[in-house]
Amino acid sequence: QISHKSFRNVGLIGRPDKSSVVETLCLIHDHLLNLGLNPIFDQETAELVPYDHAQIVSRHLLGEVADLVIVVGGDGSLLHAARALVRYNTPVIGINRGRLGFLTDIKPSEAIFKLDQVLQGHFQLDRRFLLEMEVRTNGEVIYDAIALNDVVLHSGKSVHMID
Repeated sequence: QISHKSFRNVGLIGRPDKSSVVETLCLIHDHLLNLGLNPIFDQETAELVPYDHAQIVSRHLLGEVADLVIVVGGDGSLLHAARALVRYNTPVIGINRGRLGFLTDIKPSEAIFKLDQVLQGHFQLDRRFLLEMEVRTNGEVIYDAIALNDVVLHSGKSVHMID
């Protein structure tokens, strides 16, 4: 059972190649501090923000210390973060700074309002079905992964979702 009262340590993850992400991360970080909560950056995100004394952990340990994680970026950022957090069953909120926003459906202009709603217990948990995928050659696993929505197999070049 997940309770909003347990959201004391809030993980922050951001897409590394967008300056607008830093603005949103800083806004959320400062708001969390003002509420007396403990914002925690993953290492990659900490390199983006202008804080010298922020709490930082590796992304793979973030789920161990965070009660809630906020991802600022696009759907790809959320999916990437979810893979690192899956074994901890940590709830994730997505703030859209990407293009599509199917999973990261909160607009940056609504981030603080929506975050406050969650922290006050006004949220509905959306549990997602996960897929485990293995690629085998001659019976030997050569690659495995966990996916949130779907698995795409392709022959070489990277593929992207279309707007």
